[in-house]
Amino acid sequence: MSDINKTRIIVLPIIPWSAIFQRPQQIPSHLARLGYQVLYINPSHGRPAGLVCREKYTDGYVYEGYTTSCQYHNLIRDRLTKDAEVASSIIEINDQLSQATSEPESYILMVQVPYWNGVSRILRSKLDAKQIYDVMDNFLEFDDLRIYTDILGPYHQVLLKDSIVLYTASTMLNDKYLDGAASLIHIPNAVDIELWDVLRHIGESIGYFGVLAGWTDISLLSKLGQYFRTEIIAPHPGKQENIPTHTVYLDRKDGAELVGFASRWSCGLIPFKHLPITHHTNPVKLYEMMAIGLPIVSRETQEIRNIANTMPDEIQPQLVDSDNSQLWTYAISAAIAQDSEEKTELRKVWARENTWTQRAKTIQEIIK
Repeated sequence: MSDINKTRIIVLPIIPWSAIFQRPQQIPSHLARLGYQVLYINPSHGRPAGLVCREKYTDGYVYEGYTTSCQYHNLIRDRLTKDAEVASSIIEINDQLSQATSEPESYILMVQVPYWNGVSRILRSKLDAKQIYDVMDNFLEFDDLRIYTDILGPYHQVLLKDSIVLYTASTMLNDKYLDGAASLIHIPNAVDIELWDVLRHIGESIGYFGVLAGWTDISLLSKLGQYFRTEIIAPHPGKQENIPTHTVYLDRKDGAELVGFASRWSCGLIPFKHLPITHHTNPVKLYEMMAIGLPIVSRETQEIRNIANTMPDEIQPQLVDSDNSQLWTYAISAAIAQDSEEKTELRKVWARENTWTQRAKTIQEIIK
Protein backbone atom coordinates (compact mmCIF):
# COMPACT_ATOMS: atom_id res chain seq x y z
CA MET A 1 0.00 0.00 0.00
CA SER A 2 1.37 3.41 -0.98
CA ASP A 3 1.69 6.35 1.40
CA ILE A 4 -1.21 7.98 -0.42
CA ASN A 5 -3.61 5.17 0.56
CA LYS A 6 -2.66 5.59 4.21
CA THR A 7 -3.99 9.16 4.29
CA ARG A 8 -7.68 9.80 4.88
CA ILE A 9 -9.16 13.10 3.80
CA ILE A 10 -12.23 14.12 5.80
CA VAL A 11 -14.19 16.68 3.79
CA LEU A 12 -16.30 19.21 5.68
CA PRO A 13 -18.26 20.47 2.68
CA ILE A 14 -20.67 23.17 1.65
CA ILE A 15 -23.13 20.87 -0.19
CA PRO A 16 -24.17 17.18 -0.07
CA TRP A 17 -22.61 14.71 -2.50
CA SER A 18 -25.95 14.46 -4.35
CA ALA A 19 -26.02 18.19 -5.20
CA ILE A 20 -25.05 19.45 -8.67
CA PHE A 21 -21.61 17.93 -9.15
CA GLN A 22 -19.03 20.69 -9.07
CA ARG A 23 -15.89 21.78 -7.22
CA PRO A 24 -16.95 20.62 -3.71
CA GLN A 25 -17.31 17.03 -4.98
CA GLN A 26 -14.92 17.08 -7.96
CA ILE A 27 -11.72 17.70 -6.00
CA PRO A 28 -12.40 14.91 -3.44
CA SER A 29 -13.50 12.60 -6.26
CA HIS A 30 -10.28 13.10 -8.21
CA LEU A 31 -8.16 12.77 -5.07
CA ALA A 32 -9.82 9.38 -4.53
CA ARG A 33 -8.85 8.43 -8.08
CA LEU A 34 -5.25 9.22 -7.10
CA GLY A 35 -5.55 6.70 -4.26
CA TYR A 36 -6.76 8.70 -1.25
CA GLN A 37 -9.35 7.55 1.26
CA VAL A 38 -12.08 10.21 1.29
CA LEU A 39 -14.80 10.61 3.92
CA TYR A 40 -17.25 13.26 2.72
CA ILE A 41 -19.54 14.44 5.55
CA ASN A 42 -23.08 15.24 4.43
CA PRO A 43 -23.80 18.76 5.74
CA SER A 44 -27.60 18.59 5.63
CA HIS A 45 -29.82 15.54 5.50
CA GLY A 46 -32.70 13.70 7.08
CA ARG A 47 -31.62 10.07 7.14
CA PRO A 48 -30.13 7.75 9.78
CA ALA A 49 -26.44 7.98 10.60
CA GLY A 50 -24.14 5.77 8.58
CA LEU A 51 -21.91 5.41 5.53
CA VAL A 52 -22.65 5.17 1.82
CA CYS A 53 -19.93 4.27 -0.71
CA ARG A 54 -20.13 6.84 -3.51
CA GLU A 55 -17.01 5.97 -5.54
CA LYS A 56 -14.55 3.06 -5.44
CA TYR A 57 -11.25 2.82 -7.27
CA THR A 58 -8.31 0.40 -7.22
CA ASP A 59 -6.83 2.12 -4.17
CA GLY A 60 -8.95 5.13 -3.25
CA TYR A 61 -12.60 5.64 -2.45
CA VAL A 62 -15.25 8.18 -1.45
CA TYR A 63 -17.69 7.38 1.36
CA GLU A 64 -20.37 9.86 2.30
CA GLY A 65 -20.87 10.03 6.03
CA TYR A 66 -24.24 10.80 7.62
CA THR A 67 -23.92 11.89 11.24
CA THR A 68 -26.50 11.91 14.01
CA SER A 69 -26.32 15.68 14.41
CA CYS A 70 -26.54 17.11 10.88
CA GLN A 71 -30.21 16.43 10.21
CA TYR A 72 -31.03 20.10 9.66
CA HIS A 73 -31.57 22.03 6.49
CA ASN A 74 -30.54 25.21 8.31
CA LEU A 75 -27.21 23.70 9.24
CA ILE A 76 -25.52 26.99 10.04
CA ARG A 77 -27.88 27.87 12.86
CA ASP A 78 -27.66 24.44 14.48
CA ARG A 79 -23.95 23.95 13.87
CA LEU A 80 -23.08 27.00 15.94
CA THR A 81 -24.45 25.29 19.06
CA LYS A 82 -23.62 21.65 18.27
CA ASP A 83 -19.94 21.57 17.38
CA ALA A 84 -18.97 18.96 20.00
CA GLU A 85 -21.94 16.72 19.17
CA VAL A 86 -21.25 16.88 15.43
CA ALA A 87 -17.52 16.23 15.91
CA SER A 88 -18.23 13.22 18.14
CA SER A 89 -20.58 11.78 15.54
CA ILE A 90 -17.97 12.26 12.78
CA ILE A 91 -15.42 10.40 14.93
CA GLU A 92 -17.87 7.49 15.25
CA ILE A 93 -18.48 7.46 11.50
CA ASN A 94 -14.75 7.59 10.87
CA ASP A 95 -14.20 4.59 13.19
CA GLN A 96 -16.88 2.66 11.31
CA LEU A 97 -15.11 3.39 8.03
CA SER A 98 -11.78 2.19 9.44
CA GLN A 99 -13.39 -1.06 10.57
CA ALA A 100 -14.96 -1.56 7.13
CA THR A 101 -11.80 -0.71 5.16
CA SER A 102 -8.46 -0.01 6.85
CA GLU A 103 -7.01 2.28 9.51
CA PRO A 104 -5.34 5.37 8.05
CA GLU A 105 -1.96 6.55 9.29
CA SER A 106 -2.71 10.25 8.90
CA TYR A 107 -5.59 12.65 8.39
CA ILE A 108 -6.25 15.77 6.35
CA LEU A 109 -9.29 17.95 7.04
CA MET A 110 -10.55 19.69 3.92
CA VAL A 111 -12.78 22.57 5.06
CA GLN A 112 -15.01 24.21 2.45
CA VAL A 113 -17.03 26.77 4.40
CA PRO A 114 -16.47 28.73 7.65
CA TYR A 115 -19.26 27.26 9.80
CA TRP A 116 -17.22 24.04 10.17
CA ASN A 117 -14.55 25.90 12.15
CA GLY A 118 -15.58 24.63 15.60
CA VAL A 119 -15.95 21.05 14.40
CA SER A 120 -12.63 21.11 12.55
CA ARG A 121 -10.86 22.41 15.65
CA ILE A 122 -12.09 19.41 17.67
CA LEU A 123 -11.27 16.93 14.89
CA ARG A 124 -7.77 18.32 14.46
CA SER A 125 -7.12 17.66 18.15
CA LYS A 126 -8.75 14.20 18.26
CA LEU A 127 -7.21 12.89 15.03
CA ASP A 128 -3.95 14.84 15.01
CA ALA A 129 -5.04 16.10 11.60
CA LYS A 130 -3.69 18.79 9.33
CA GLN A 131 -6.16 21.22 7.85
CA ILE A 132 -6.51 22.74 4.38
CA TYR A 133 -9.12 25.36 3.50
CA ASP A 134 -10.74 25.62 0.07
CA VAL A 135 -12.04 29.17 -0.41
CA MET A 136 -14.13 28.61 -3.51
CA ASP A 137 -16.45 31.61 -3.17
CA ASN A 138 -16.92 34.86 -1.31
CA PHE A 139 -18.92 32.90 1.29
CA LEU A 140 -20.23 35.82 3.31
CA GLU A 141 -22.05 37.15 0.22
CA PHE A 142 -24.29 34.07 0.09
CA ASP A 143 -27.89 34.98 0.91
CA ASP A 144 -28.17 32.25 3.59
CA LEU A 145 -24.81 33.10 5.20
CA ARG A 146 -24.83 36.89 5.16
CA ILE A 147 -27.04 37.13 8.25
CA TYR A 148 -24.37 35.20 10.21
CA THR A 149 -21.48 37.47 9.22
CA ASP A 150 -20.79 38.51 12.81
CA ILE A 151 -20.06 34.87 13.70
CA LEU A 152 -18.79 33.41 10.44
CA GLY A 153 -16.44 36.32 9.71
CA PRO A 154 -14.25 35.54 12.77
CA TYR A 155 -14.54 31.79 12.02
CA HIS A 156 -13.20 32.48 8.55
CA GLN A 157 -10.23 34.38 9.98
CA VAL A 158 -9.44 31.49 12.34
CA LEU A 159 -9.50 29.03 9.43
CA LEU A 160 -7.10 31.26 7.49
CA LYS A 161 -4.69 31.17 10.42
CA ASP A 162 -5.03 27.49 11.40
CA SER A 163 -4.84 25.90 7.92
CA ILE A 164 -1.51 24.68 6.57
CA VAL A 165 -2.68 25.78 3.12
CA LEU A 166 -5.41 28.07 1.85
CA TYR A 167 -6.30 27.51 -1.79
CA THR A 168 -8.64 29.75 -3.71
CA ALA A 169 -10.81 29.22 -6.78
CA SER A 170 -10.39 32.66 -8.32
CA THR A 171 -7.63 35.18 -8.87
CA MET A 172 -9.84 37.79 -7.19
CA LEU A 173 -10.07 35.67 -4.02
CA ASN A 174 -6.36 34.94 -4.24
CA ASP A 175 -5.59 38.66 -4.27
CA LYS A 176 -8.03 39.26 -1.41
CA TYR A 177 -6.30 36.79 0.94
CA LEU A 178 -2.72 37.29 -0.22
CA ASP A 179 -1.66 38.65 3.16
CA GLY A 180 -4.03 36.67 5.37
CA ALA A 181 -2.89 33.06 5.04
CA ALA A 182 0.28 31.23 6.01
CA SER A 183 0.41 29.51 2.60
CA LEU A 184 -1.77 30.54 -0.33
CA ILE A 185 -2.21 28.74 -3.65
CA HIS A 186 -4.52 29.57 -6.55
CA ILE A 187 -6.35 26.44 -7.75
CA PRO A 188 -8.97 27.51 -10.31
CA ASN A 189 -12.01 25.50 -11.22
CA ALA A 190 -11.76 22.97 -14.02
CA VAL A 191 -13.64 20.35 -16.05
CA ASP A 192 -14.21 16.61 -15.86
CA ILE A 193 -12.81 16.22 -19.36
CA GLU A 194 -13.80 12.56 -19.76
CA LEU A 195 -17.45 13.56 -19.37
CA TRP A 196 -17.56 16.88 -21.22
CA ASP A 197 -15.23 16.42 -24.20
CA VAL A 198 -17.87 15.15 -26.65
CA LEU A 199 -18.78 15.71 -30.28
CA ARG A 200 -20.97 18.76 -30.88
CA HIS A 201 -24.24 18.40 -32.79
CA ILE A 202 -25.04 22.06 -33.30
CA GLY A 203 -28.71 22.97 -33.22
CA GLU A 204 -30.69 26.21 -33.09
CA SER A 205 -30.91 26.61 -29.31
CA ILE A 206 -28.75 28.64 -26.98
CA GLY A 207 -28.67 27.72 -23.33
CA TYR A 208 -27.77 28.10 -19.69
CA PHE A 209 -27.14 25.42 -17.07
CA GLY A 210 -26.53 25.92 -13.37
CA VAL A 211 -28.89 27.30 -10.75
CA LEU A 212 -31.56 29.99 -10.83
CA ALA A 213 -30.28 31.91 -7.82
CA GLY A 214 -29.97 35.52 -6.70
CA TRP A 215 -26.87 36.03 -8.84
CA THR A 216 -28.59 34.77 -12.03
CA ASP A 217 -30.13 37.47 -14.24
CA ILE A 218 -33.61 35.95 -14.65
CA SER A 219 -34.96 39.06 -16.37
CA LEU A 220 -32.21 38.97 -18.98
CA LEU A 221 -32.85 35.29 -19.74
CA SER A 222 -36.56 36.04 -20.17
CA LYS A 223 -35.78 38.79 -22.68
CA LEU A 224 -33.29 36.63 -24.60
CA GLY A 225 -35.98 33.95 -24.83
CA GLN A 226 -37.95 36.31 -27.06
CA TYR A 227 -35.12 36.37 -29.64
CA PHE A 228 -33.62 32.86 -29.39
CA ARG A 229 -34.83 29.41 -28.45
CA THR A 230 -33.30 29.50 -24.98
CA GLU A 231 -33.03 26.30 -22.96
CA ILE A 232 -32.62 26.45 -19.17
CA ILE A 233 -31.22 23.46 -17.29
CA ALA A 234 -31.43 24.01 -13.53
CA PRO A 235 -33.08 22.58 -10.42
CA HIS A 236 -36.51 24.06 -9.80
CA PRO A 237 -35.96 27.33 -7.90
CA GLY A 238 -39.00 26.80 -5.70
CA LYS A 239 -41.16 29.56 -7.13
CA GLN A 240 -42.56 29.54 -10.64
CA GLU A 241 -41.84 33.26 -11.05
CA ASN A 242 -38.12 32.52 -10.70
CA ILE A 243 -38.16 30.49 -13.93
CA PRO A 244 -37.43 32.80 -16.89
CA THR A 245 -40.43 33.34 -19.15
CA HIS A 246 -40.21 32.73 -22.92
CA THR A 247 -37.60 30.01 -22.31
CA VAL A 248 -37.65 26.21 -22.47
CA TYR A 249 -37.22 25.04 -18.88
CA LEU A 250 -35.78 21.51 -18.75
CA ASP A 251 -35.34 21.12 -14.96
CA ARG A 252 -32.18 19.58 -13.51
CA LYS A 253 -30.05 17.27 -15.64
CA ASP A 254 -26.89 15.50 -14.55
CA GLY A 255 -23.91 13.77 -16.10
CA ALA A 256 -24.18 12.54 -19.67
CA GLU A 257 -27.78 13.77 -20.00
CA LEU A 258 -26.72 17.36 -19.22
CA VAL A 259 -23.79 17.11 -21.62
CA GLY A 260 -26.09 15.73 -24.32
CA PHE A 261 -28.38 18.74 -24.16
CA ALA A 262 -25.57 21.31 -23.97
CA SER A 263 -23.64 19.74 -26.86
CA ARG A 264 -26.54 20.63 -29.19
CA TRP A 265 -26.49 24.33 -28.35
CA SER A 266 -25.12 26.94 -30.72
CA CYS A 267 -24.02 29.16 -27.82
CA GLY A 268 -23.64 28.91 -24.03
CA LEU A 269 -24.67 31.68 -21.62
CA ILE A 270 -23.28 32.88 -18.29
CA PRO A 271 -25.90 35.48 -17.29
CA PHE A 272 -24.49 36.73 -14.00
CA LYS A 273 -25.74 39.84 -12.29
CA HIS A 274 -23.10 42.38 -11.34
CA LEU A 275 -22.71 41.56 -7.63
CA PRO A 276 -19.84 41.14 -5.13
CA ILE A 277 -20.31 37.36 -5.17
CA THR A 278 -20.04 37.12 -8.98
CA HIS A 279 -17.06 39.47 -8.92
CA HIS A 280 -15.14 36.70 -7.08
CA THR A 281 -16.64 33.72 -8.93
CA ASN A 282 -14.59 31.42 -11.15
CA PRO A 283 -17.49 29.67 -12.95
CA VAL A 284 -17.19 25.91 -13.45
CA LYS A 285 -19.69 26.10 -16.31
CA LEU A 286 -17.23 28.15 -18.36
CA TYR A 287 -14.72 25.28 -18.35
CA GLU A 288 -17.47 22.76 -19.13
CA MET A 289 -18.82 24.80 -22.04
CA MET A 290 -15.29 25.16 -23.41
CA ALA A 291 -14.80 21.38 -23.24
CA ILE A 292 -17.87 20.90 -25.44
CA GLY A 293 -16.49 23.54 -27.78
CA LEU A 294 -19.32 26.05 -27.29
CA PRO A 295 -18.91 29.73 -28.05
CA ILE A 296 -19.78 31.59 -24.84
CA VAL A 297 -21.44 34.90 -24.09
CA SER A 298 -21.02 36.03 -20.49
CA ARG A 299 -21.55 38.98 -18.23
CA GLU A 300 -18.17 40.66 -17.91
CA THR A 301 -16.51 40.39 -14.53
CA GLN A 302 -12.84 40.83 -13.74
CA GLU A 303 -12.51 37.14 -12.88
CA ILE A 304 -14.04 35.97 -16.16
CA ARG A 305 -11.84 38.49 -17.98
CA ASN A 306 -8.82 36.94 -16.21
CA ILE A 307 -9.85 33.46 -17.39
CA ALA A 308 -10.45 34.72 -20.94
CA ASN A 309 -6.95 36.20 -21.01
CA THR A 310 -5.51 32.67 -20.70
CA MET A 311 -7.13 31.74 -24.03
CA PRO A 312 -6.18 32.54 -27.63
CA ASP A 313 -7.97 35.72 -28.73
CA GLU A 314 -10.15 33.97 -31.30
CA ILE A 315 -11.88 31.70 -28.76
CA GLN A 316 -12.34 34.08 -25.85
CA PRO A 317 -15.94 34.45 -24.62
CA GLN A 318 -17.92 37.44 -25.78
CA LEU A 319 -18.14 39.57 -22.63
CA VAL A 320 -20.99 42.03 -22.10
CA ASP A 321 -20.62 44.61 -19.34
CA SER A 322 -24.34 45.33 -19.21
CA ASP A 323 -27.73 43.75 -18.58
CA ASN A 324 -29.04 45.36 -21.80
CA SER A 325 -30.70 42.51 -23.69
CA GLN A 326 -30.05 44.16 -27.06
CA LEU A 327 -26.31 44.14 -26.44
CA TRP A 328 -26.52 40.49 -25.41
CA THR A 329 -28.50 39.70 -28.56
CA TYR A 330 -25.80 41.28 -30.73
CA ALA A 331 -23.06 39.40 -28.86
CA ILE A 332 -24.86 36.04 -29.13
CA SER A 333 -25.53 36.55 -32.85
CA ALA A 334 -21.87 37.46 -33.42
CA ALA A 335 -20.61 34.47 -31.41
CA ILE A 336 -22.76 32.08 -33.44
CA ALA A 337 -21.88 33.68 -36.80
CA GLN A 338 -18.13 33.62 -36.07
CA ASP A 339 -18.05 30.03 -34.83
CA SER A 340 -16.25 27.30 -36.77
CA GLU A 341 -14.98 23.74 -36.44
CA GLU A 342 -11.47 25.10 -35.92
CA LYS A 343 -12.61 27.27 -33.02
CA THR A 344 -14.55 24.36 -31.52
CA GLU A 345 -11.36 22.29 -31.45
CA LEU A 346 -9.29 25.18 -30.03
CA ARG A 347 -11.76 25.54 -27.17
CA LYS A 348 -11.48 21.83 -26.45
CA VAL A 349 -7.68 22.05 -26.47
CA TRP A 350 -7.84 24.83 -23.88
CA ALA A 351 -10.24 22.80 -21.70
CA ARG A 352 -7.94 19.75 -21.83
CA GLU A 353 -5.31 21.87 -20.12
CA ASN A 354 -7.72 22.69 -17.26
CA THR A 355 -8.95 19.40 -15.81
CA TRP A 356 -9.91 18.30 -12.29
CA THR A 357 -7.23 15.62 -12.51
CA GLN A 358 -4.60 18.34 -12.87
CA ARG A 359 -6.09 20.29 -9.95
CA ALA A 360 -6.12 17.18 -7.73
CA LYS A 361 -2.48 16.50 -8.54
CA THR A 362 -1.62 20.05 -7.44
CA ILE A 363 -3.33 19.43 -4.09
CA GLN A 364 -1.59 16.07 -3.83
CA GLU A 365 1.77 17.87 -4.02
CA ILE A 366 0.63 20.13 -1.19
CA ILE A 367 -0.50 17.46 1.24
CA LYS A 368 1.73 14.44 0.62
